[in-house]
Amino acid sequence: MNKKEKNAAKEEYCILCHKGTGVDFYTDIKKRKYFVNGCGQLCADCYNETYRR
Repeated sequence: MNKKEKNAAKEEYCILCHKGTGVDFYTDIKKRKYFVNGCGQLCADCYNETYRR
């Protein structure tokens, strides 16, 4: 596994579209943007599409 693959493996992926979110896997959930308790990490697009009012 090369360095790029290691970094990519630590990135969170959106639970709906599986796109990379840019959020480090080890970031505390209280500091994450677009995290939904009980579900997981969403990307900005999926979060806005799901929760836009």
